[in-house]
Amino acid sequence: MSKTKNTQEPEIQEDDVREYEDALLNDDSEADEAEFLALIAEEKEKYLRLYAEYENFRRRSKQERESLFSAVTAQTAGSFLEVYDSLEAAVKVECADASYKKGVELTLEKLKAVFSSLGIEEISAVGEKFDPELHSAVTSVSDEEKDDGEIVQQFQAGFRLGGTVLRHAIVVVNNR
Repeated sequence: MSKTKNTQEPEIQEDDVREYEDALLNDDSEADEAEFLALIAEEKEKYLRLYAEYENFRRRSKQERESLFSAVTAQTAGSFLEVYDSLEAAVKVECADASYKKGVELTLEKLKAVFSSLGIEEISAVGEKFDPELHSAVTSVSDEEKDDGEIVQQFQAGFRLGGTVLRHAIVVVNNR
């Protein structure tokens, strides 16, 4: 059994061509053109709306990722603040072994560098004007040489990540 392929192309009838030409030249072509333009305008509007939705989705997703990263960084850094306090206290204590003390100092500096790389900065306190958004006053003193509301001592360092305070600096404030 042999199969033969039908390789003949469909025949185009002359009557079909005439009908097509007549349809193109017909007065209805203006109506078809208006319909076609309206359809194009509608599809363009759909495209623009879809594009705007996509851009909004991209922007929201980016903001959510950044917000999540900041929240996770803040939570993680908060866990390391006690370690920072312990290292800072250890540096202040006199030690007979100089190399041991140097090791603790280097560890504290390394932790500060890690905080810095994450965008976490220490809140400046001593000599600054008291700001309840950044500082927590535990007591006050009266010193005529210092300005009113000036921080004269810091008990515990405060930290912030961008605009978010991770921990307020615990301070002593001057009151005249």
